[in-house]
Amino acid sequence: MGKVLKTLVLTLLMLILFPTLAAARLNNIAKEKLDLTAELEAVLAEIEAIESLVYAWTPEWNYATPKEDVIALITSGYKLLAEHAALHPDNGELYLLMGLLAHYGYQLDLEEFYQLAEDAYTKAAALDPGDFRPRWFMAMHRIKAIQVVEGMEVLLAIAAAHQPAELPPEFWEDYAYAAVLASMPSHAVMALTYAHEILGYAGYMERLLGQIVQNRFLPLPAEASVDNEKLWQFYADETGFKLVNRLFGFSLTIPAEWDVRVGPMQNRSVAVLVKPPGKRGFQGSVLPSILLFARRPEVGETLDDFLSTVLGGQAVRELGSMDGRKTYELETPELYPAEGGGYCYVTGDQRTAPRFPGILLEEPRDVPRQGEGVHYYAAGPVYRRFDGEIYYLLLLDTALSVKEEALRDYQQVLAGLVIE
Repeated sequence: MGKVLKTLVLTLLMLILFPTLAAARLNNIAKEKLDLTAELEAVLAEIEAIESLVYAWTPEWNYATPKEDVIALITSGYKLLAEHAALHPDNGELYLLMGLLAHYGYQLDLEEFYQLAEDAYTKAAALDPGDFRPRWFMAMHRIKAIQVVEGMEVLLAIAAAHQPAELPPEFWEDYAYAAVLASMPSHAVMALTYAHEILGYAGYMERLLGQIVQNRFLPLPAEASVDNEKLWQFYADETGFKLVNRLFGFSLTIPAEWDVRVGPMQNRSVAVLVKPPGKRGFQGSVLPSILLFARRPEVGETLDDFLSTVLGGQAVRELGSMDGRKTYELETPELYPAEGGGYCYVTGDQRTAPRFPGILLEEPRDVPRQGEGVHYYAAGPVYRRFDGEIYYLLLLDTALSVKEEALRDYQQVLAGLVIE
């Protein structure tokens, strides 16, 4: 791995300088498994007493204990522990502790300790693949080196493999901390909620970040007041880009070379027009269109009512229904007659607001990197999803002459559609 920048990022959403944040710490080590000597136990007790000083890197040392003394304690403790671990090579708990001490050394500007922490966590994970803690500790080690995406992806994988109550509150507080850095406010809300439920009260992280995270969300708007720049978010992707609409609870992944147009919110609805590349038809070029409509239904309005409105009352044939998702098609011979007639294929779905809206729409994003030192950035505000039910229609409008090709493009768009 190349040189890891020692960077401190301060956002309007969090204060990374707070040294007493709950996190992967010595109290998450199973000390009864360490089989330590009396000398090591004494050193570990000393480190525990100063642990809050080394939790996070700070550009200036403003503690009463001299930094040189803390460095000496961490380095000597690590050396003693490494010697002890060499005598007990199958003790994963020792390597987990070694990794944590090396991580603290890295927070003290001991650059060589970055890789020592990585090596120790890797060894601990290999000795007990079923233990999530080495991966958790490694993730936080990387996040504090501003490798936010890499670290957050590990935390996401751990969370996906466990029920919330199976993980300690410190994990969820770390998860919230990382989610704020990764520009994932909905994940931060979820993690703080789980930590609160496990603890039975508002933990330190919730008291520190809870209101800051909530302030990231804009109030639900009146229809006429929505700025299109806040209604739609665009993110580059390795194959194209992702379009996100948090108010209506969906995202869409589109190839880079396709044309996309988005509209404003009106009549409780929004729409996206996608134009794939043209196809060779019977008489010339055919330009299929794929339209996504999302709507907050009126009282008593059904999904079929919405479809009828979109299609101007034309009768469609229902092809199937599974897990609430319906598919329809419509042929119109009078439309595009030179190309065999018109063809419409529609997928309809409806969703009620989830407990934590926005979770399915968020991906970890890197913080800006501008070299070493202290830098500032502010993540922009976002909307939450509207409460209640939302209807979705994905509609293909094409000619029968290019039906199969157009359907392949449609299925690609459908595969890249996420709704919540």
